[in-house]
Amino acid sequence: MKERHAKLQKDFEALISKEQVFHAYVFFGEDEQAMVDFSRQLGHRLEHGTFESEGKFLNDFLYVEPVEKESIGIDAVRAVQEFLYRKPIVSKKRTAVICPADAITDEGQSALLKIIEEPPKDALIILIAHAADSVIQTISSRVHEVYIPSDIGKKEGEDFFSETLGVLRKHLVKNSALAHEIIRRKMAMDRYNVNKPLQMRLLEGYAEQYGIAKKPKAVVEKRRTRKKA
Repeated sequence: MKERHAKLQKDFEALISKEQVFHAYVFFGEDEQAMVDFSRQLGHRLEHGTFESEGKFLNDFLYVEPVEKESIGIDAVRAVQEFLYRKPIVSKKRTAVICPADAITDEGQSALLKIIEEPPKDALIILIAHAADSVIQTISSRVHEVYIPSDIGKKEGEDFFSETLGVLRKHLVKNSALAHEIIRRKMAMDRYNVNKPLQMRLLEGYAEQYGIAKKPKAVVEKRRTRKKA
């Protein structure tokens, strides 16, 4: 977890030191728990001065999720509004995290939009979603999008690269351009905070197009499950 979020911590540390933290973000990615964890780490940094969580209570942090119902309605959003309009007790900001963003009802999103349009001075709103466009366009256009990396699919991704490049090496002269593109994207995925699920889908498309490798079984099964749902 620490290594995975090192770059994010560095980026937000710079924003905090310059007092340039935006008032609203969408954290998106494959691993919901990783996004929740980093949100808490950020709240811990704002309140206690360090990203290293020590199990301390957060006075100025609110986490909102569906409880009895499967949705997050206007009452929950109003509770967020009431929380954010109070002055911070300890932290530089009052942080409200809503997860998952696609569970917010239309009525709730309308109320949330008003808060985002006219946020309190010390407010920080974080929406957690698997996709950046999980909220209405009027909200997504007013928030900063941050991809949160995950270890989910790491092994199956490595298997995919091993299988694909192994086949390419058998006819390297013929497939040199494709091999170069796959290696380039693999390096970008390893070094930078890119949208890895998107990069994997692109690479899988290349492999299928050239009949080189099949999609990882876990990825195929995951997509079938999503379609049924």
